[in-house]
Amino acid sequence: MIAETPIILCDLGGTHARLGYLEGNQIRELEKYKIADMQNHSALFSRYCDHKQIAPSKIAVASAACHTQATYHSGFIENSKLTKEGLAQDGFELVALLNDFEASVWGTAFYTKQPHILFQGEEDLASIECLIGPGTGLGCAFMDTKTTPPYILPAWPGGNMRPCAATDEHIEMIRNLQKTQDTAIVYEDFVSGRGVQKIYEMLHGTAFPGTEEFIKTIDDQTNEKILRLFHEFLGLYIQNVIVTVGAGKVHLHGGLLDFLHENNLLHFEQIHKMIAQPYVESLSAYLQRVPITYINDTYLALDGLKAYLTHNKEGHYD
Repeated sequence: MIAETPIILCDLGGTHARLGYLEGNQIRELEKYKIADMQNHSALFSRYCDHKQIAPSKIAVASAACHTQATYHSGFIENSKLTKEGLAQDGFELVALLNDFEASVWGTAFYTKQPHILFQGEEDLASIECLIGPGTGLGCAFMDTKTTPPYILPAWPGGNMRPCAATDEHIEMIRNLQKTQDTAIVYEDFVSGRGVQKIYEMLHGTAFPGTEEFIKTIDDQTNEKILRLFHEFLGLYIQNVIVTVGAGKVHLHGGLLDFLHENNLLHFEQIHKMIAQPYVESLSAYLQRVPITYINDTYLALDGLKAYLTHNKEGHYD
């Protein structure tokens, strides 16, 4: 479905919405909005059109589950859900609806800008590449880059797996956190915006003050611990994913990583320390060779929607 007519592209995450306007082969008029400030989906899209002086038109969406599934709150002031029929009432024709991380991995497969490389191993270890993204939640998706076009595997359940522990401190944190909730502790409880908030409230005994305030007080000993635990559990998750799927390359991306990078708080050495644990020699050697890159582009999912529309005749819907 090559964009012969202009199409609005939208990445609907758990906290922010990122929009652009695909005209020909170019994505223009990029904009980012905080979802909690908007009444509902229609208000968001109408605001973008008014802001950019664009008429309502075709729209392609990369959506987190909270915008399509009734079991989650959408994050808008009004708990609206995204539907093709609802958008049509407001003058928008939904031409594609993808999982947000599926769109991001499409973007990764066709990414032409230079990624910020954190750790470089050997190229072409295997055909499977994975994208891991800590944002409001923790996403993960895969692609086989040896096919033409790359074969995009369905998005994984993300960080919803039991975490492993490499230290006594990790074990203690998992046990203490388990006392605060009925559901199983998973990686997302440590490696996500929600996880940072959860750990903060457990250790401080007070409500999370917001990400900006957290960063301002990062020299606080407890906050330093929270940030270190985030990096360490991310490293353990990366190791788990590499071993599980035999990944030959890992790309890191996500709103939380972008925020940490902007504030000089993205510490890859802490991540790498967990990846480079003393496993059996053959596994350790493999893990050391796997290239790991950080894609510092908050609009990656829009690139993915563009790539998807270019290589598919019809959109698909979650």
